[in-house]
Amino acid sequence: MEIAAIISICLLDYFDFGLIVALLISNATIGYLEERKAGNALAALEKGLSAKCTCYRNGQLIHEMDATTLVPGDIISMRLGDIVPADCVLLPGTGLKIDQAALTGESLPVEKKKGHLCFSGSVVKHGENKAIVTKTGTETFIGKAAGFISEDKGRGHFEKVLWKVGFFCIIVILIWVIIVLAVQLGGRNQPCLGVDACPAVNNILVFIVGGIPIAMPIVLQITMAIGAEMLAKHHNCLVKRFTAIEELAGMDVLCSDKTGTLTKNKLEVGKPIIYDTSLDAETTLLYAALASNLESREAIDFAMKQFLSEEKRKELDTYKQLFFHPFDPEDKVAWAKVQAPDGSIFHTLKGAPQIVFDKCSDKAKYGNQVKADMDKLAEGGYRCIGSARSDDKGKSYTMVALIPLFDPPRDDTAETVKRANEMGIQVKMITGDQTAIAKETCRMLEMNPNILPADVLAEDGQYCLRTYGVALEDIIETSGGFAMVLPEHKYAIVKSLQTGKHKHIVGMTGDGVNDAPALKRADIGIAVADSTDAARAAASIVLQAEGLSAIIHAIIGSRKIFQRMKNYCMYSISVCVRIVLTFGIYTVAYGRTFPPEAMILLAIFNDLSMLSVSTDRVQPNDEPDVWDLREIFGVAIFLGAYLTVSTHVLLLVVFYTDFFKDIGLKRLNYHTINGLIYLQVSISGLANIFVTRTKYFSFLSRPSFLLIFMFIFAQIAASLVAGFGFPGVPHECIPRECDTIGADWIEENLVLGVVPIGFPGTQPLPSNAREPYFLMPPDADAERLVFCRMY
Repeated sequence: MEIAAIISICLLDYFDFGLIVALLISNATIGYLEERKAGNALAALEKGLSAKCTCYRNGQLIHEMDATTLVPGDIISMRLGDIVPADCVLLPGTGLKIDQAALTGESLPVEKKKGHLCFSGSVVKHGENKAIVTKTGTETFIGKAAGFISEDKGRGHFEKVLWKVGFFCIIVILIWVIIVLAVQLGGRNQPCLGVDACPAVNNILVFIVGGIPIAMPIVLQITMAIGAEMLAKHHNCLVKRFTAIEELAGMDVLCSDKTGTLTKNKLEVGKPIIYDTSLDAETTLLYAALASNLESREAIDFAMKQFLSEEKRKELDTYKQLFFHPFDPEDKVAWAKVQAPDGSIFHTLKGAPQIVFDKCSDKAKYGNQVKADMDKLAEGGYRCIGSARSDDKGKSYTMVALIPLFDPPRDDTAETVKRANEMGIQVKMITGDQTAIAKETCRMLEMNPNILPADVLAEDGQYCLRTYGVALEDIIETSGGFAMVLPEHKYAIVKSLQTGKHKHIVGMTGDGVNDAPALKRADIGIAVADSTDAARAAASIVLQAEGLSAIIHAIIGSRKIFQRMKNYCMYSISVCVRIVLTFGIYTVAYGRTFPPEAMILLAIFNDLSMLSVSTDRVQPNDEPDVWDLREIFGVAIFLGAYLTVSTHVLLLVVFYTDFFKDIGLKRLNYHTINGLIYLQVSISGLANIFVTRTKYFSFLSRPSFLLIFMFIFAQIAASLVAGFGFPGVPHECIPRECDTIGADWIEENLVLGVVPIGFPGTQPLPSNAREPYFLMPPDADAERLVFCRMY
């Protein structure tokens, strides 16, 4: 379109130049306003994502300080529930328990003491203390993951499609420009004789203005922007990169982290394995709860109390904790000195099962049974803690029970996975947890239980062929997921799925730093609710609601948006083919030209109408969407050729039959033939959107009211311009002809829906055409009617 503007100004055709520039500016303005509107809605949601902290700087306490402003040497205060804002070293004081699930994928918190390093992005689960900042930004543990995140994925699917469509249209236009120039300048010897007498260049303007889909990037961007706004407003789904919507529609593999994504990241207690047969399950949990900090929300301590019955909770309050030794990562146990309601004093112990068992005086009694039970629980996907009791001031303990712990799936995860499978999407679990735990979680969610250890990914392809008989790429393709993975493993899995023989469009969900490289590498990175800043920065989509159900809504919404974009692409290609073929043949076969001004107005009306496609009613596909360019181009070329034939059939009827005369139209002449073509091209061309927007008969799928309204508005506007026009630009027309060509024709020919336009009358009719029924003979005055503008 910019080329058309340059040609116009070179020919000193200021009117055409002004129209083309106005078209470019209007498209750019509308696109900017719509994207800004959507961007404001997204920014409002994103505003609450920045991390805050409490900092001591220059001896002053600063509350709610932006964590991005921290520098090494700052003193920060951390307490229960805080996110560690930077890599820091704990100062003297009470110890902390830090949840590093975002870093390692493990559910259990880690004990931190004076001098221990706390990583940015981890969460304080117990305690309160100060720390000195050592590293910030890209120097932190999170920042090191940015090396993966910053890798450029190259041009996306959307950009490639736009490029191919644009390239196709340019090639079609160039071919016909060469043909028309050869015929006009060579075969017919019609050289350019000046600014106002260069029909060959006028044809080039018609091809460029009508054939180049200038509004396509704008319309598609607006479609995605409006879609992103709707996802943010109705589904709490923040789309950070608009093209991710198009890629989400085509996603066929979803790689999901387990902890905090498929699961709740909250420990639950299973049925205890009891060794002291005098006790019931509730009492064994009571003893474990007595060896806990009852005021803490540390994961294990909280779970011990949370899963007691109401009756046992009341009984728990009757015991008095005389002394409590918290869990120590060195001895791996916690214990308490307790006074019972009857006044007796005993010790209770809980911790790592093997350590607890080794402290028991009756371990010979159970032999290998406890070890076998621990192995069985591990195979079932459970972690466990041991519980013991001492009645001799902790000198010797008796084994009470093994208490299973597990991180349960989210309530909506099983349904989400099922719906994803129904929509043609494979779901693979990628976790840093143990293989047995991952398999059990898959069993509970009815996912593919073929979970492999990440060790397989560290081997080369030849090792996999020798050991397993299949290539590494095929192992990744057929597996249900991988366990005990590191960040580089997740990255490699996503990359293999993308670049393998199946060329999957891969989505990756996650919430932690360990997920960030894979989130960035994936076609669609999805950061779930409460994810770390690193995950949000790497992701294309950020979920604000708990669970994965929002992903299903996002997929359905994205597939609707994809359909709108696909329909418009097909329409744009068909318009290009139709315009270039119609007016190319018009010039080559009949020796006539079409005014560029008319084509510019036609493009303006079409572009304004097509903006309504962004909210059209469509039916999403049941399978992932793909840009099947063979289908799109094939259908579009067929429709464009069909519409071309319809225009030239109309011309044949005008030139070689008395059809219009027989039905009472007595005033048609060759000055109005371009007007007839203009309105036929406008109505049939714009109506083509109703064909491309559905796979079925157009009357079986109701379009949006806005699309219908814009179609009617465009046709009314085109008819009024055709009927009345703007006399005197750029040449004066004969007054009585302007009058006749205008209002009289609307009055007499409205029933046909075609209102002629006075266009160049210097070209003769075909030599073998019938004597037309002219309003007046083609005398000298008529030959001077160079342009009685639509108008």
